[in-house]
Amino acid sequence: MQMTEALALLSRSDIDGPRALDTLSAVATAAGQEAANQTLQLWLAEPVNARSALAQAAVMIAFHRTDVAVVILEAAVRALPDHIELLDHLANALVRRADRAGAIALWRRWAERHPNDPMGWYKLGYHLIDHGGAAAGAIALQRARALSPAMTAATANLYTARTLAGQPAAFLLDELSATDRVVCYRTCGVFTA
Repeated sequence: MQMTEALALLSRSDIDGPRALDTLSAVATAAGQEAANQTLQLWLAEPVNARSALAQAAVMIAFHRTDVAVVILEAAVRALPDHIELLDHLANALVRRADRAGAIALWRRWAERHPNDPMGWYKLGYHLIDHGGAAAGAIALQRARALSPAMTAATANLYTARTLAGQPAAFLLDELSATDRVVCYRTCGVFTA
C-alpha cells in the first residue's frame, strides 16, 4: 500500500485503532518501515477530529507511547470539550501513565459542567474509589444512581464504595443480579472465589 492510499484510509471518518494499525502495517510491508513512519507523521499532523484522535491514540498506545497518546487526546479534548468518548480515553490514558489524579480532575470538571450526566458522575466515582477516596466515590456514584437508577454498574460500584468507606451497603444487593453481587463481593474483598 502506498502512502497516499494509506493517508486516504487514515483520514476516513470511520477510522479506528485496529484499522489504522493494519493500514500502517500494510505501508510498512509494501514500502518499508520508513514510509510507514512518514505516513504516521503526516497523519498525526492532520487537523483534530474525534475519530482520528481516538484512532491515533490507540496506535500510540499499541506502540507503547502513552505519552504521545495523552498529547493527542488532550489536544482533541481542548478542541472538542464536550466529547465524552475523547474524555474517557484521555482519562484512561492518564491512568495508564499512573496519573489517576489527572483522570479524577477531568471527570470532576465534566461533572461540574454536565451535572445531569450520570456517566460523568459514575466515572468520577469509579476513579475516586480506585484512588483511595471511597467516601467521595460513594457520593458521586449516588448521584449517578439518582440520575440513572437502571445503571447497574453505578449500583455495584456504590456498594463497593460504601463498603470500603465503612458505610451501610447491604441494602444495595437487593437491586443487583446474582452475577453483579459476585462482582461486588470480589471488589470489596468480602468474597473470594
